[in-house]
Amino acid sequence: MADSQVLARSKDYWVAPLLFAINFIVYYITAQPLLDDSDVPWHLATGKLLLDTGHVPTTDPWSFASGGQPWYLLSWIWDAILGVVERGFGLFGVLVFVLMVSASLVSMLASHLVTMRVSLSAVFFTTMIGGLCILDFITARPHLAGYALAFIFYRLLYHSRGKNTYGPLLALPPLMLVWANTHGSFIAGFTVIAAYVVEAFVVKDWGWLKRLVFIGLACGLVATINPYGLEVTIGALKTLNGTARGFTIEWLPFTFSSSTGVSTWLVLFILASNLRFAKVPLADKLLAVMWLMATMFIIRNGAIFVLLSAPYLARCMDEATMDIREVRKPSKFVGFMEGRPLWQLWGAAVAAVLVFSAVASKIPHEDKMISETSSAFDAIDYAMEHYPDHKFLCNFNFGGQLIYRTMGKLPFMMDSRAGTVYPEQVIQDYLTFLFLKPGWEGVLKGYGVNGIIMYKTTNFSQTFDSGQFHDHWQLVFAGKAANVYIARP
Repeated sequence: MADSQVLARSKDYWVAPLLFAINFIVYYITAQPLLDDSDVPWHLATGKLLLDTGHVPTTDPWSFASGGQPWYLLSWIWDAILGVVERGFGLFGVLVFVLMVSASLVSMLASHLVTMRVSLSAVFFTTMIGGLCILDFITARPHLAGYALAFIFYRLLYHSRGKNTYGPLLALPPLMLVWANTHGSFIAGFTVIAAYVVEAFVVKDWGWLKRLVFIGLACGLVATINPYGLEVTIGALKTLNGTARGFTIEWLPFTFSSSTGVSTWLVLFILASNLRFAKVPLADKLLAVMWLMATMFIIRNGAIFVLLSAPYLARCMDEATMDIREVRKPSKFVGFMEGRPLWQLWGAAVAAVLVFSAVASKIPHEDKMISETSSAFDAIDYAMEHYPDHKFLCNFNFGGQLIYRTMGKLPFMMDSRAGTVYPEQVIQDYLTFLFLKPGWEGVLKGYGVNGIIMYKTTNFSQTFDSGQFHDHWQLVFAGKAANVYIARP
């Protein structure tokens, strides 16, 4: 490669702030409404709880069916941050915060690809496609922080290669401490370290290997510094091994219908991949393959697969197109961007995002908060006003809305926190009702449930509409998306 080309590529830092602003706007327009995600409302409610009480709860304060089981709140740092943002800037502020974090993921990826010295076209193509492919995973849930930390781990380990000191590796244990108190995906951090340990062993860089092993052990030690100690792994596995996993889309194996973004990335990965001949560090290849396999088993891993395989994929595309790319004089736009100091570019990008957000906040944006087809607020409000003393069974997917709306004032059975809060028997009993298995009415009586709030598309609602269950239940409110049913005396 000519020296002039290397020099030109070293100025491509302007790509990161540009993509930050572009992706923020794209995400605002295309991302799902904030509260449509079943978990986001209870994360917001937990943020309020943490700020009000000043401590991490040990048991669930909201459901009457949790039975005093420990609540493994692995996301308390993230929830507290959401609580602070909502208290200071409202729900719209939470949306802006989440989209800024999401856009920062793409920006970090672009910045890393620039340091890899791949062509500008490969940087743009990889980051823009990758940014669109993770669109399915952009919500206000703590896994967003997990994605960011996974990529930061990767980038620090990448830059530790070829050094004779610990350097950037020293940042990993403090980051793991934050990660283990932010999301259960902290386990992914050890897979990133493991990939570099394997590379260090294969290339026989014994000094690097020793440092990586030591840092890995330090990360394992600090991961136990959390409200649950060594039991943090139990909390992380509660969902993975629980009954609810088989009925939750994000925990199911990958299919091409489960995520358009991951499906697109997988096709691109297959077409451009060159594991045998690509001049890519071994760790990059290992991470790409490991997280491809992890995504095949659990679609939820798709975003980490996209982020951690993107450097490998960018290098493959850069090498594949090297002979057909034309060397052209930079356009006026590129020349202008290369001539600007980085702080000016980032200042302009952040200013553009803030101005866009300010304008958007003045325009009706209710559809960005929650969609009519997902909102059960009208049904919850009706039940709260007319039947505050009843015990309700609500749909798994909007239990978080009930928590957020009533903060425990309306008794309910369970929500989407599943195994991290509820005994397995409670989850199985809920599924007995959901699929209207024989004996479901006796199960509800056993819990004292005398009210039901259900989406209109569920088995119970549709069967009720067909004329069944009228002897024991009555429809008292038909909402836009959910109905309220009360047990007859």
